[in-house]
Amino acid sequence: MEGVGPGTLSVWKKQFGTFRSLWALSEVEIASGLGPRGKMLAGRIVGARRRGPKGADLEEWTPYGAMWTTTLLDSDYPGRLRSLHDAPWVLYGVGNPGVLKDDLPALAIVGTRRPTMVGRRVARLWSADLARRGVVIVSGLARGIDGLAHRGALEGGGRTIAVLAGGFHHLYPPEHRSLAAAVARSGALISEQPPNCQPRPGLFPIRNRIISGLSEGVLVVEAGVTSGALKTVDHALDQGRDVFAVPGSVAIEASRGTNLLIRDGAKPAMSPDDVAAEYPHWPAALPASADGEIENRIARRAVDSDSGRVLAALEEGCRTPDLIARRTGLRLEHISRVLTDLELAGRIYREPGGLYGVVPFLRG
Repeated sequence: MEGVGPGTLSVWKKQFGTFRSLWALSEVEIASGLGPRGKMLAGRIVGARRRGPKGADLEEWTPYGAMWTTTLLDSDYPGRLRSLHDAPWVLYGVGNPGVLKDDLPALAIVGTRRPTMVGRRVARLWSADLARRGVVIVSGLARGIDGLAHRGALEGGGRTIAVLAGGFHHLYPPEHRSLAAAVARSGALISEQPPNCQPRPGLFPIRNRIISGLSEGVLVVEAGVTSGALKTVDHALDQGRDVFAVPGSVAIEASRGTNLLIRDGAKPAMSPDDVAAEYPHWPAALPASADGEIENRIARRAVDSDSGRVLAALEEGCRTPDLIARRTGLRLEHISRVLTDLELAGRIYREPGGLYGVVPFLRG
């Protein structure tokens, strides 16, 4: 019901003992026990009771697989979240609920939606490195660093958790649908919102507490001073989680937030080893050749036939993804993945305004 969040539910649980007893009361009885907003909330509760549960909210299947739920009253609810004062009462999930277990090492990797080429490389390769060690990578499936962190974890053959702001039937951003499906196969998609909930702007900041809450620490790769990733840091500090930041050039806007975090006490991270060193219980590092193999895999993906079509379109001049789609006939969602691979492989560059061009020394 609109206007009913974790705080309200906690008050109701304390006041009425069980939700079942509250659900059974009359509208007058409910109103008398709910304070200033009692009359309004009582009307909503009784109205919901009359309508019954929405079928779409209880569907067992989503576009990404079978759905499961867990609540604060269940024994399998993640212990790291249970300890939070604002823990979500319900978690909807798709994928493997086992990746939420407290005995698995977990790290949140977050950052700007507009990363530099260096930031994109760091997010993807570091995520792959840590995932190969057995660390579960947690992020928010957003554009930029979040999506790259998930992709890196998948490329490393590891597990990853994506925390959504809305429900499974309204995935945002829509171009990450195939990535969401891959995440669900390797790890889990989770949300505190029911499947048909639209991802409203106000839901993104509050979902960030779940990203940090599921993790032992939060790594910020790149973030401007107003980046939403810094909201995740606020939650992490409130929850007693470690905060790591990748230092960057003082001349780059995407590094201003991370540099300020380091100035204010965040732990600087120059490599995945700097993060792993803080957690002796994490699995040991794999051979150094692993990163090279991941880079080679990315490079191989960046020279397939579709990549060639995209490069040919860019040889004619800088273009936006929309223009590339018109020129090549490829789906926009697929083009976004191809552009990411080509940029990480050093074949193309991105300019302000979403324009892409071929790196000059590679022309011809």
